[in-house]
Amino acid sequence: MSGFKHLAFYGVCGGLLIVAMQFVRYRFLVLEHSVEIYAVIVAAGFAALGIWLGITTTGRPVVVKEVTVEVQVPAPAGPFEPDLAKIESLGITPRARSSAAHCRRAQQ
Repeated sequence: MSGFKHLAFYGVCGGLLIVAMQFVRYRFLVLEHSVEIYAVIVAAGFAALGIWLGITTTGRPVVVKEVTVEVQVPAPAGPFEPDLAKIESLGITPRARSSAAHCRRAQQ
């Protein structure tokens, strides 16, 4: 065998031994910490369940689209005159009417 073949053979053998040792270490680790591993699996399951329930119960966000529609409204021909019959039927007092008129003047 040439030098390269010996080197490749020893490299492959070393790699296989390292893989075997890591596998045995992994098995030992799993057996030694099995309770913690099961606890992590259960916790991840409950976290996934909580996330799924949160998403499904809150629903999707509602998308609100604002659409502008222009509507022609005819302007009144004369000055504003209150409908006294309607005011009397609603039971609005003269004091309330004067307060509303005062507020209306303050806004202008």
